[in-house]
Amino acid sequence: MHRSVIAFPGREAISKGLDKSFYEEDVQVKDIFEQASDCMKYDLAKMCYGGTRIHVKWEMICLVTHCYAIYKVIERMYGKPRAFAGYSQGEFIACVAAGVFELSDTLRLIHQLESILMSESSHDECMYRIIGIHKETLEKCCQKVDENHEKVCVSSYISHTQNIISGKYNHVKKVIELAKKKGARWAINLYAEKAYHSPLRNRAAYRAKADFEHMKVFNHAGPVYSCYDGTKSYNGKLIRDKLSRQINHPIQWFTLVNNMKSEAIVDLIEIGPGCTVSANTRIADSTLNCKWIGNIGDL
Repeated sequence: MHRSVIAFPGREAISKGLDKSFYEEDVQVKDIFEQASDCMKYDLAKMCYGGTRIHVKWEMICLVTHCYAIYKVIERMYGKPRAFAGYSQGEFIACVAAGVFELSDTLRLIHQLESILMSESSHDECMYRIIGIHKETLEKCCQKVDENHEKVCVSSYISHTQNIISGKYNHVKKVIELAKKKGARWAINLYAEKAYHSPLRNRAAYRAKADFEHMKVFNHAGPVYSCYDGTKSYNGKLIRDKLSRQINHPIQWFTLVNNMKSEAIVDLIEIGPGCTVSANTRIADSTLNCKWIGNIGDL
């Protein structure tokens, strides 16, 4: 594990379903779920594994608990990795796994953030993955449609020629039209509920500022790579502050992957449902060895 990064997925992974094999087979996982359920005053195991659809307000709470519990099994078996990372909201899980945040504090913070986000109107917002056009050209397309970058922008930098834009629907469609004229091959709708990682979330970031500032942090924790700037940090307060900024700033995954590579990371081990983080990492740099653990059989 000394040349590995443990990575966690964002909200979109919940659509893959949460496998219950770790919960059924491992006492430590059950203990973590019991603690999390006590904190949230709700049976999270039943919510995760009961077979019914998880309400959007509880998706990240369930995903964090599920992925963190699996990580603790891996840590017990194989030890700690060199560092941690999380794509988008997955960085919350990375902070808990690294020991920067307590699990209970993180669940309460996420619950508050979800309330803030759900209170904002976003009926005409969307996110699209644009493939086949250089990121600088895509930025120029966004600027041509919206000079102030308030209604549409690049919201996730994944590679030179595959990135994500967020914004108001009409503005995004205009950017897609321009991008296709410039050579873009595909524009894939991500069916996001909101235009995450963009200035359209400025108000949410402002409202959440105090909640982040009140989060207790621990400095003697494992290093975490930040989606905000792609760099690795050891300082708990700095990690927390960077995490708070990704709400309304683009994800710098391409930079993050390049930094991992330059710091001699060989393996990225993704924990949780699906393999979104691994896919984005391979798009950024196909030479990194990506693995994923979603069920107990993957061990």
